[in-house]
Amino acid sequence: MRIAIGCDHRGLNLKRAIMELLSPIGHSYEDFGCYDSAPVDYPDIGSRVAQAVAEGRFDHGILICSTGIGMSMVANRVPGVRAALCHDTFSARRSREHNDANVLCLGELVTGEGLAEEIVKAYLGAEFEGGRHAQRLEKLRELERQKAFREVARSAAHDLNNSLSIILGQAQLALEETNDPNLKRVFQVIEQRALDASRTVRHLQEVARGEGGATFG
Repeated sequence: MRIAIGCDHRGLNLKRAIMELLSPIGHSYEDFGCYDSAPVDYPDIGSRVAQAVAEGRFDHGILICSTGIGMSMVANRVPGVRAALCHDTFSARRSREHNDANVLCLGELVTGEGLAEEIVKAYLGAEFEGGRHAQRLEKLRELERQKAFREVARSAAHDLNNSLSIILGQAQLALEETNDPNLKRVFQVIEQRALDASRTVRHLQEVARGEGGATFG
């Protein structure tokens, strides 16, 4: 398998040990950093590895920081990533078999090198069992889809509301400045259509907030 691996400065030594392990057990890898002991921010490294896995460029990711907590938080914010923070071989194996994890997170300060290597072997050697677990994963994916849908609704509501504000302002100004009855009727229609569209904005805002089971379609 092809592995994306990364760490912050607190996980550098353990990352180097794991990289030495990967090729002998049949896996290739790409190192996403960091490359020395200079302080770095774990979200920068973690997000790059997680994104590479989510995009399908790598089969799995391995992320290491001092405890593994920060890296797991970052990775699990990337849609399509299922990151597992593991401190023992049982958890590592189970994360693959039951949860179809695709990113393994480790902590250099809490997991010794020998145990970490066994965890990596257990993780990469296990396979997703499917069956009832696939149904549960689909529920996770549905949560991701709902979140993405709300983000789209929120962005659409914001953009549409701004456009309607401009249109309403211009229509009302034109109504005040013209005495032509034909033009007044045109601008009155524009004003009414903009007011009607504001209901769509309110609905989009409800969808974005996840209120009342609101949907859009």
